[in-house]
Amino acid sequence: MNNNCYRFLWPNAVISDSVTVVTVGGVNTLVIDVPAAVYRNRDVLELIVAQAIPATATVSMPVAISIGGVTDPVYPVVKCGGEQVTAQRIKTRGVYRLVANTANGGANFKLVAGPFCAPAVPAGTIPATA
Repeated sequence: MNNNCYRFLWPNAVISDSVTVVTVGGVNTLVIDVPAAVYRNRDVLELIVAQAIPATATVSMPVAISIGGVTDPVYPVVKCGGEQVTAQRIKTRGVYRLVANTANGGANFKLVAGPFCAPAVPAGTIPATA
């Protein structure tokens, strides 16, 4: 997908290259791959998830970012308070504002806009149980 098409909407738009489930440190993780680039501390990205979420993803699966197809290492996606984002928060065609964080010797991407800073709502079922 051409990342330049969305630049008129968001100058820092990044369109995902793939969304897969990868085992990271023995834990199945929803990994969103972004184009190869250098993401510096405090860089802001408007991530557009262009691919379908795999059917093997579970709601409680942690979410991480890979860069340029390299899945070692991956970078966790965290909420405003530092808690791990789970797959239930990620939607196909969703747009997520992320800030690269490389402080304190670690690296992650922090969600900084939207309902992601609020507590998670447990996944319901249809039909609803009485």
